[in-house]
Amino acid sequence: MSIGSRSVVLQRRLTIADRIRRHGITRVEALSKELGVSVVTIRGDLAYLEEQGLVVRSAGQARPNPTAGIKVAALPDLSRTEALPMLRIAAGLAGQDMAVLLGAGSLTGQLIPHLPTGIDFRLVLSDLNALAIARACLDGPLHLLGGELDRDSNRLDGPQSLHALSLHVIGLFVLQVQAISPAALLLPPGASEPFNRAAARRAGHAVALVNGNGLHTAVGLPQLATQCVDHVILPASAHREALGHLAETGFHQVPLPKTTAYLFSKPK
Repeated sequence: MSIGSRSVVLQRRLTIADRIRRHGITRVEALSKELGVSVVTIRGDLAYLEEQGLVVRSAGQARPNPTAGIKVAALPDLSRTEALPMLRIAAGLAGQDMAVLLGAGSLTGQLIPHLPTGIDFRLVLSDLNALAIARACLDGPLHLLGGELDRDSNRLDGPQSLHALSLHVIGLFVLQVQAISPAALLLPPGASEPFNRAAARRAGHAVALVNGNGLHTAVGLPQLATQCVDHVILPASAHREALGHLAETGFHQVPLPKTTAYLFSKPK
């Protein structure tokens, strides 16, 4: 897909998100007629917006996600080419006999095929969306974190999930973030700050994957203190301002050969 066509697709998706935010429940057919594209295209756009936490799909229609609470703004999703170097770095932090907890998100789900496949490696999931690919890719033990299923997504959340963290010896926690502010990591819409904070504290190490250039114009996103994580991995397209925020909070860039992604680590 060319840069121009990506821009057209993103603009259409932002238009759809804004319309649903303003008008509430909207049928797929109505969006198709209004925007002059096929129903199949609209369904793909809505699937993307649901993944971003902006809408909830049901029975041929979509409604605003009540947990989003943000102004509609560009929510860039990394291409596979941009994400791959980041995933390889993150996978390199996972030991062959380690238990890894994955937070919710499309980027963390893409990490699964790159993780160790031996029988001593253990994966703990907090998002049901990742279950099918984990079963297909891994030979070792696979665990679902306990807890209540979030009403508007497939995340496991609530007090029970916090308790379930104590049942696992977690070597590495991988979470997805949308952007980096001067003092905090901005989590995806609807993400649970208490869960991410508790999981990062429980794990031996916590690594944040930044799903975009590190900057974001939306407001109301849940925040997690940058110091809660040990590593932050960003794509080659990361904005200098985002890199500067990490440096200002004490993180330093780790030189890595033969990769376009950035790895920032907290001093030990």
